[in-house]
Amino acid sequence: MPSAVEEVDRISHLPDAMILCIFSFLPFKDVVRTSVLSKQWRSAWTSTPYIDVSLPSRRVAPSIGSALSLCEATKVEKFHVDVTTYDYVAGELDQWFRFAAARKMEDVSLVFGHGYHPAPLSLCGCASLVSLRLSRCHFSSDVTIQWPSLKKLCLHYGWFDKDQIMKDQVMKILSGCPALESLTLRSLWHTCSLRIDSKSLRELAIGADYISSLDISAPNLLRLRLSGELRLTGLIPNGVPSLVEAELNFKKPTGSLEHFPDRFKLLLEQLKHAAKITMGSGCLEVRVDFYRNMFMETREFPVQNSSCFQVLSFAAAKGMSYVSSSRWRNIRVHTTVCQHDVRGMAYLLQSSPLLERLAICNSKSDEIKCALLAARFYQDFQDIGNLEKAFLTQREGVLCWANRLKRVEIVGFQFDCVESKLLLALAKLLLRKAVRLEKMIIDTELRKSLRGAPIYPHDLIRLQKGFRREGCRRASRNAEVIVNYL
Repeated sequence: MPSAVEEVDRISHLPDAMILCIFSFLPFKDVVRTSVLSKQWRSAWTSTPYIDVSLPSRRVAPSIGSALSLCEATKVEKFHVDVTTYDYVAGELDQWFRFAAARKMEDVSLVFGHGYHPAPLSLCGCASLVSLRLSRCHFSSDVTIQWPSLKKLCLHYGWFDKDQIMKDQVMKILSGCPALESLTLRSLWHTCSLRIDSKSLRELAIGADYISSLDISAPNLLRLRLSGELRLTGLIPNGVPSLVEAELNFKKPTGSLEHFPDRFKLLLEQLKHAAKITMGSGCLEVRVDFYRNMFMETREFPVQNSSCFQVLSFAAAKGMSYVSSSRWRNIRVHTTVCQHDVRGMAYLLQSSPLLERLAICNSKSDEIKCALLAARFYQDFQDIGNLEKAFLTQREGVLCWANRLKRVEIVGFQFDCVESKLLLALAKLLLRKAVRLEKMIIDTELRKSLRGAPIYPHDLIRLQKGFRREGCRRASRNAEVIVNYL
């Protein structure tokens, strides 16, 4: 009989480079545990340049410190620390970061789960930093920032108690980052105004609820993303001549809409030279004010739940002129597919004579749908199922975009719901008007309809045939309609 195949211990013969690569995907505690796998792995973990530490309790801090003291790596490429406990010891944390700074750490992340904490002093003068992410951290007013190699900086939940402190902190950080290319500021609280001045910056993302004034001077900026409740009273992004892509996703600030459309249009005028613009439908938070507006006998916009498109719709209703000479060639919209969004979309298209690519993403959540079904004015929402009536009332000048549009994508299509009727009507309208259209893609992402019934292949066939009927004429002979079932 043939002898049994000898068992081969492959894990003990892996190259050191591959072992270190495996370590890069593991938390530090699991990296240390690999010492029991084999003799070769017994001390391999001490050479890892990738350290990902989690501190769920103060009790584990000594063991983490002991393990770090045994590390022999001359360079730390990744040093991530996640502090979820309330009772951490700042001295121990500072010691860990001094350890990493002495080994020229590059990719660093420090995330606190609660409260707001001073950043370790060893971070402020670490010249080797390339990427830094801080959450719930603040810097002492007397420290000097020196990050000559930093390329990417993310600050989340930054807390500043005074407007001047906010300005000083940000300017101090930017002045110490001469090579910074990407800056992200998220969930900023208790702030009023902000100035961004950087010649090296390529990408800027700001998400805040209380920024009333934003002055941006970044001549080499390529991508700009703004979200939150920016009041637009002092939004000045006119120092961005190289901008290629802009993304806007605002919550309307509390108060009247009377002057908001004018300010929003001014912002669009300042961004009109970008090739691509993305608009979100706002943060669809189901709030008490939203329900109150739905059940009241009123036609006004919900004060707390207005999106970019609702603002544009309000602008269209006021007869406001379109954005002049925009260079937008690629537009992506996240819409709730309601009456206000449709009007706002029409206004946006009429402002885009060079439009070549259009993506429409249905972002309405099931929670909002249930609210709409329960609302008194649901019948009004149902009446606009025929998009022809709602959209073509804005047809003056609408053909300005029809001469160049080549590609349309509709994402998040759902069967058996009011939104699908709107989206289908819009798709047919685009087919009839876009003389150079080459491809229209409709993605059905859900595996069940709104009523919970399964979607069968014949549903897709029926949808495909709907575009071949006499009522769906095409202005472009080369237009191809593709229906995807994901």
